[in-house]
Amino acid sequence: MSDASADARGFSLIELIVASGVLLLLVAVALQQVSPAGGVFDGQTETADMQQRARAAIAALHRDLGDAGSAAVVGREATALTMWVPAVWPLRLGLRGRDAVGTFRTDAITVLRALPWPAVQTPTLQPTAAAAGATRVAIGPGCPALDPACGLTVDTDVLLADGEGAFDLFTVADVTPPLVSLRHNIVDWAKVYPAGSTLMPVSIRTYYLRPASGTRPSQLVRYEGGAGPDSPVVDHVVALRFEYFGAPEPPRMRRALSDPVGPWTTYGPRPPVGDATVTPFIAGSSCLFAENGSALATPLLPAFGTADSALVLLTEAQLTDGPWCPDEAAPNRYDADLLRIRSITVTLRVESALDALRGPAGLLFTRGGTARSGDRYVPDLEVRGRITPTNLVLGR
Repeated sequence: MSDASADARGFSLIELIVASGVLLLLVAVALQQVSPAGGVFDGQTETADMQQRARAAIAALHRDLGDAGSAAVVGREATALTMWVPAVWPLRLGLRGRDAVGTFRTDAITVLRALPWPAVQTPTLQPTAAAAGATRVAIGPGCPALDPACGLTVDTDVLLADGEGAFDLFTVADVTPPLVSLRHNIVDWAKVYPAGSTLMPVSIRTYYLRPASGTRPSQLVRYEGGAGPDSPVVDHVVALRFEYFGAPEPPRMRRALSDPVGPWTTYGPRPPVGDATVTPFIAGSSCLFAENGSALATPLLPAFGTADSALVLLTEAQLTDGPWCPDEAAPNRYDADLLRIRSITVTLRVESALDALRGPAGLLFTRGGTARSGDRYVPDLEVRGRITPTNLVLGR
């Protein structure tokens, strides 16, 4: 047979099978090399997204927690919010879903701050009940010109305080000068604030961890104290913890109650000048001080160190055991040690948004996923930071 006839025969069946097998083997090897590279790319992209979510969560917390306790404005002078009420609460406070008094949650925090200028605090002109109703406000220094409501507008949140430990939270429902109608945002009680009590525009922010439910991931959520909805801030936050550090020394009297000009204490409200019908305290005594027959009352809170000591970690027991302000019967009472809080540590953990990049629940993953090989794992990311509100550490 000639060479030409041999070339015309082509490949035999056996040769085609062998060639196809070699080709499939080469393709399989190539795919094994491509798959890990794809997993690495997916992991890097998701890690960057997790870092961005963590930054966004910490930024939101830092913005609002950092402003906790900002001063109220009287005319153009400022009065520290901690002279009236605690600025930081380890619970949810407000109209909807509020926690019971004395609650201590590690995954929730509420902060109060007075609104900045041109908002101003103003005294009331009539007795005001701790319930929905109306009051009149005085027109004084700092109020906008020709404004009989002193700048108060509908939907503004306000704090009503007597300066001796009692307070209530309201939202302005209507303004019909000279009357300001108020919607009560916490529990009604028998307290009637005398004329001359302080009405202060404030901001209320609660942050908390909302667990996953159905297809909704776990979230860092913000609530603003009134009738409005809770708003997700960042998705796939799987752990949130707050720790509180406080002043080692209790509040002390700076000057006698007979002095007409304050501040009378280093922090916290002053004792009542006269007998208070809604409290068991006599004149000169309160949840913070005991009258001792001298011009300056004795502090009731224990000392955890000297004035120049570092801030101390405040435990759940210390923040829930009393003494209670304004007294033990008030439905919105608070532990006096809340007034000590000066700094907050935040620990926050975020997860991959993709089930395919999360392995079994355990040390690396708060919530398990479907990944079954280490080259597909993107572990949870945990960050920890300390936030010290400037307005809570003045004088230290």
